[in-house]
Amino acid sequence: MKLYPSVILTIAFTFATTHSWAETPTEKNEAVANSQTIDNYELAAKAFAENKPNDAFIYLKNALQQNPRHLPSKLLLSQVYFDAWNIPATEEELRESLDLGADINLVLPLLGQTLIMQRKVDALLALEKYSKDFNRQTQFEWALLKGQAYLIRKDETMAQMQFENALAISPKDVRAINTMATLYLQLGWFDKAGHLITQSMDIDPKNEKTWVIKGELALAQNKPNDALAAFNQAFTIDSYDPRVLRNLATTHLKLKNFTETQTYIDLTLAQSPSDPAATLINAWLLMSDNNEAMAQQSLADLSAKLSLLDESELSEDLSLLFVQSAAEYIQGNYEKARQHLEAYLAKAPSDIGAIRMLTDIYVKTNVPRKAAELLESKRSVISGDIELSAKLIQLYIADNKLLQAEQLLASMKLKLPDNIYLTYLEAQIEAARHRPKQALAILNRHQLGKDEPFRYSLLKGQLQLQLNDLNAAKATAERIIASKVDNNDALNFIAAVLIKNNQLDSALPYIDRALSTNNQDVSARFNKAIILKSQGKLIEAENMLNEILTQNKQHTPTLILLARNDTQAGKYENAISRINQILVYDPNNTSALETKLVIYKQQQNWKEALATAQQLNQLDRLNADYLTENIQLLIRLQRYGDTERYQKILFGLWSNEPEQLRFLAQLQVSSRHLEAAIQTLQKAADLNSKSLPIQLELSQLYFISGNTQAAQQQLESAEAKFGKTANIYLLRGDIAQREKQLESARQQYLAALNLDADNTTAIINLYQLTLKGVGETEFTTMLETRVKDADAPHWMRKLLADSYLNQGNFAAAQKHYERLIAIPDLAKDSSILNNLANIYSATDLSKALKTAQKGLESDKKNPALLDTLGWILARQGQFNDALPYLREAYSFNASNHEVRYHIGYTLLKLDRKTEAIAELKAAVDGGPTFAEYNAAKALLDSIQ
Repeated sequence: MKLYPSVILTIAFTFATTHSWAETPTEKNEAVANSQTIDNYELAAKAFAENKPNDAFIYLKNALQQNPRHLPSKLLLSQVYFDAWNIPATEEELRESLDLGADINLVLPLLGQTLIMQRKVDALLALEKYSKDFNRQTQFEWALLKGQAYLIRKDETMAQMQFENALAISPKDVRAINTMATLYLQLGWFDKAGHLITQSMDIDPKNEKTWVIKGELALAQNKPNDALAAFNQAFTIDSYDPRVLRNLATTHLKLKNFTETQTYIDLTLAQSPSDPAATLINAWLLMSDNNEAMAQQSLADLSAKLSLLDESELSEDLSLLFVQSAAEYIQGNYEKARQHLEAYLAKAPSDIGAIRMLTDIYVKTNVPRKAAELLESKRSVISGDIELSAKLIQLYIADNKLLQAEQLLASMKLKLPDNIYLTYLEAQIEAARHRPKQALAILNRHQLGKDEPFRYSLLKGQLQLQLNDLNAAKATAERIIASKVDNNDALNFIAAVLIKNNQLDSALPYIDRALSTNNQDVSARFNKAIILKSQGKLIEAENMLNEILTQNKQHTPTLILLARNDTQAGKYENAISRINQILVYDPNNTSALETKLVIYKQQQNWKEALATAQQLNQLDRLNADYLTENIQLLIRLQRYGDTERYQKILFGLWSNEPEQLRFLAQLQVSSRHLEAAIQTLQKAADLNSKSLPIQLELSQLYFISGNTQAAQQQLESAEAKFGKTANIYLLRGDIAQREKQLESARQQYLAALNLDADNTTAIINLYQLTLKGVGETEFTTMLETRVKDADAPHWMRKLLADSYLNQGNFAAAQKHYERLIAIPDLAKDSSILNNLANIYSATDLSKALKTAQKGLESDKKNPALLDTLGWILARQGQFNDALPYLREAYSFNASNHEVRYHIGYTLLKLDRKTEAIAELKAAVDGGPTFAEYNAAKALLDSIQ
């Protein structure tokens, strides 16, 4: 029985214990239902072991009718569904099991297969969030699953990398070898595939998957007879494998063996009636037999199933024509005005007034492209008109023709080098390039004070907002308020600043004033939607945002906000779709790209995130944030070599910033560039020789890189500058441990404690040394002295009790654990109660049982306690009562081989020998990693 140190475990337990207090009527009913659930589950488990899936299904449905949250039943039902090829139901059961706290190591292999079979790549990759809990076997399964996911995305390079990871974990695993062989086959690398197939055959000559791949290789090499022989061999091993049947059918078809083709098609359709390939071949065969009606019906059924899956006096008198045009323009009759002006300019092409009027009409009627075309065609006419030339620049900017805008601006600056309006346009171009820092720097060249034009101030404020410089933006807004400019652009900017500063009540009057002037003002409506959202009026906010998009389908802020809302709701595809709407007409919009990056990162779609980060980097190659994103994403993708060029740029950018260089060194360590990290920290240390953290981190890097001598020298240098510090002693202790000088390491950690009596790391390191048999007595003596202090932290007494437990001094451990549970906040601490129950079980099983039950009251999903309680019951001979607890323990911690041993032992006592052997084999196959390994092996040997 495993004794657990005092680490609080938090996993879910779903049925009530029936071994303690007097029951109320409700509790009694629950106990009866629970008993029925357990009985049905055990009947199902027995039926499943005897290959009676229909019986197992019925029992499991009965169990879950009594208790829909019974985790072992849900997990077994998912396997029954999977074996019956009900993939959506399998996924549903497994996801619900995860929500109930099932061990990811138990769920991932089957859930991953269901997601791959449904081609749900994003959903599969989202399971990366559980990776910190993967055991070695699950890491292997995860590498295979990710490789298959990348194959679905047609990213053979990433797939190959994942399959290689799997092989590195389990070099002789046939599945990993076969998966890599399949990839080589797809890539056309037949020699490599053949070599791996031979390797796989040497390990397991009776693996039908290997024979299938061998047959598929023969087909790829146009050797159908060799392929048929391989597939027939696979069929003798497993006559139900649909991949074998399908390959036999297609190969016989290739060889024109139609009778045999029909035989294997019938077998395939008997197992998988909806198989598209089989249905198509069957239809072809039916047509060949002149049974076209049945063939057509077959194809119609297939189409239906597949469909479920997944826009002339007036004209002769120019003066009258111009007057008529102007009259219509003034009245707002823009269509008539446009017609007249176009006719007028055809005969008076150099009339500046008419050009200006027609340009304005095109802009107001939302055809800016025609306005730009008009002004472009009149470049020689408008060259002396700053207003129209500036209008053309703005139209170029709006159409993202920034090179043309820049060229026209340059020609204007030759004539008007000091014109403030041209400075404004220059800043607009930089802003359109999504370079707000550069744009703001252009505006800040001129300190205009009170003479600063409103548009100039407004652009400056908008850039300050983009850069999140809220103090500067607020100062700009206050200047605009003081100037009493009251147009909607001013009102909307002021409102935006107030919203950013979380002054929503103050922002609302400005928004309402803007809407009173123009109730269709997009910026005002957008600001109003933000406030509605902050007030919790989510439906009203979303409705207003959708109305904005009806009015302006390309309103970038609205699309970005809706994308962020979708991201928060987990609607990633909707979010990406909205961002792509922006990027279609503005492919370099950094706000959209940054939002897209966030979405991909939340999806854990690291490949697309990297592509987006690289696009951002291309737009602003010296942006440290973008460079950092690229490095971190490349690390995620294990493309460590590709990080180097970004690191070099960051090193140049941060060459005089020691703290930033510290951060860069951390990135370099993560990307396995230890030598570069050392050089970076050496530079940081040169820049700031007074920084002890930099000195210590440099020493740590030397230590990590294996250069113990350099680490020692660096520590001596640091001690000479800063004196003796606890951290210096801690690192010296780590160095001593590496050199197997464990007593010296202990002395260094003690020296750290002498300088810093509350140094937690030093105490924990000393505890870790006791696990290696070093300083056990001295450690417990030291902690005994410390825990006498009334202010001593409780974790210290826990560590003391754990140390006694590890030393086998159960009486001393019991004394301290009992002191701890006397503290109200720790009275129900599950880890303490579990250890106490195990200690009590040596002398008093009844007391041990009550203690374990008490622990489960507060932590009903604790696998250690469930195992302890189940094993105590088994030792009392209460095998039927023990088994449900042990089943639950396994559901929550499938990596614990000791639990498998306890289940096997209990099943054997219940005369369920076949199931017991399976459990005992699983326990022993894990190797001597648990205390009762020898007992488990002996029991298995005795019954085989």
